[in-house]
Amino acid sequence: MEHTTSASRLGMTIARDKQVVHLTSFRGRISRLLQDEMSNGVRRSIIIIALDGIPFDLALACWPQAHLERMSSVFPTTSSAAWMSALTGLRVERHGIPGVVFAMESANSVLVNLYDYQHELGGPDEGNIFSDAREAGYAPLALAGDLAVAPCSWLRRLLAHSVSTRSSQFYAALTRQAEFPRATSIIERLRADIDAVLALATPDCPILCWCFVEVDRYIHLYGYDDHVNSFLKGIENLAIDLVEAGHVVVAHSDHGLVPNTHCTGVESALRDIARRYALDIGGAGRTRWFYTSVEQEAEIRDFSAACLAGVANVHSTSDYFTPGSLAAARAGSVSIQAIGERFIGDLAYSHDHGAMSAVEVSVPFAVWDGARPDVLNREDADRCWML
Repeated sequence: MEHTTSASRLGMTIARDKQVVHLTSFRGRISRLLQDEMSNGVRRSIIIIALDGIPFDLALACWPQAHLERMSSVFPTTSSAAWMSALTGLRVERHGIPGVVFAMESANSVLVNLYDYQHELGGPDEGNIFSDAREAGYAPLALAGDLAVAPCSWLRRLLAHSVSTRSSQFYAALTRQAEFPRATSIIERLRADIDAVLALATPDCPILCWCFVEVDRYIHLYGYDDHVNSFLKGIENLAIDLVEAGHVVVAHSDHGLVPNTHCTGVESALRDIARRYALDIGGAGRTRWFYTSVEQEAEIRDFSAACLAGVANVHSTSDYFTPGSLAAARAGSVSIQAIGERFIGDLAYSHDHGAMSAVEVSVPFAVWDGARPDVLNREDADRCWML
């Protein structure tokens, strides 16, 4: 069994660099990497490993050989919003995916669950890392991995302009009752999937392949334990092997998770507020929102803040989304964000995300590239300001 609590625990305060790098810069960084390869004359294949739920500090501890930078995630810190921002380079208010449960057209619309939604998403299609790769002469491939269990409009938009290839599912079926696989087994299956797509590359047409692993599902249940540490160290070993074989490897994440306990008192308070004002509740995880009229917004915000004092911060959603933007039209106007461990959530979960605490927001951008001399060392990474 690898499920043993690690001696090193994640704190709630995370350091960040003086220049905050936003998650939306991910697409631009991949584009520059593509351009660098083109200018070097010999274009290497690029493997991008997308790891759901990994915070920056844990990556820093497990990936000593990577060039590692800190990125700041989006509001809310949900996978649907964050992955879309990373791959498209668009802020949430522009791509219009503000979470999981929201109104598609207006505050008066029926709420949808994004992972079940099969209709048009609306919003702009301004390309993504895959269209950029194609323009650079790369074959844009995607290994959807654990995402493949929820085919929906969001997934099709996320992977637009790519060619999806058959891939393993790693954590998708994991439950409290299920026996989870060993970290070494997951790494070996990921390695086999990557080797299979690399075999498709040619000197005239290298590949860019985005590979998704939903470690998040494991962390929801068990937190950051030895299994997660072993898995991340295995990712670095895999990356080093791929670099030695002549490829470039990137890894990135969408959010971190923090301890979260479902509290029946908080659940009752949210339900009572919704009943008192006849409100719908959307959002997901540690951020929920109420759909209110303009006339009632201030009253509901003040009443909610009083009911949830010490448990959650209550904001106007316009603090995060520009009024009139697509995301503002879809999200509720009063935002409820957990500030401690007691909130609401799946009863099976020990950890959750969605709010804006330091661990939830701070995520890694890592590059392993044997040709680069400017590898960021730990001392440089630690010389930074506090969040």
